[in-house]
Amino acid sequence: MNFLRKNANEFQSGYTGYYLKPATCPHCGVGTDAVATAREIFAYSGSSNLLLSAAKCTGCHKTFFYANLRESGNSDAEMVCIYPDRKLDYKNETLEKVSPRFIRMYNQALNSEKIGDIELAAIGFCAALETLIKDYAIDELGKPAEEVAVKNLYQVIAEYLLQKDLINTPDLIRILGDDYVHYEDRYPVHDLVILKGYMEIFLKQIEMQYMISHPEPVTVEG
Repeated sequence: MNFLRKNANEFQSGYTGYYLKPATCPHCGVGTDAVATAREIFAYSGSSNLLLSAAKCTGCHKTFFYANLRESGNSDAEMVCIYPDRKLDYKNETLEKVSPRFIRMYNQALNSEKIGDIELAAIGFCAALETLIKDYAIDELGKPAEEVAVKNLYQVIAEYLLQKDLINTPDLIRILGDDYVHYEDRYPVHDLVILKGYMEIFLKQIEMQYMISHPEPVTVEG
């Protein structure tokens, strides 16, 4: 999470030093200098105070809350909490049966995206997708684990999802490259949007194939 340093005298005349204000909306993930709608000071412990704030995002116009702790003898305040928090809860019962680890990794990538860590989010989405496809290949397609483990994301998409033509499109060549971890600056926001669009195709494909292989029992009355 990125922060803006703001003068503490916005809370009370005579306050020196600074407090921290979220520079990214916890609702929509857009960078913002949100408009303050309320400020309060509460005694916390000894001569320490909690600086509580409410602010409205200039992008989605939703209100969020945050608190700074101003310690005794320290003029600069420290961020201690934000509401809503950054956690998201992506759920997919079918894909969780294929790979519980994928669900955890996908949620971590979503959290990174929401707080504006685009490069980490992109790497996380790719790692989550690779984990899902490999688990699918081993558990559903019966491929040997030692064979699957050494393949990269490009290879598992092509070989186990049978998407050789799709991964040879210019967008995916640019975004994935030969491997998804590179030293060079990568993954602008535009590429992340494209990556997530392709991921939806792959996730739906695995979900559909799993449902075909594991049909729900049909109860016939009569």
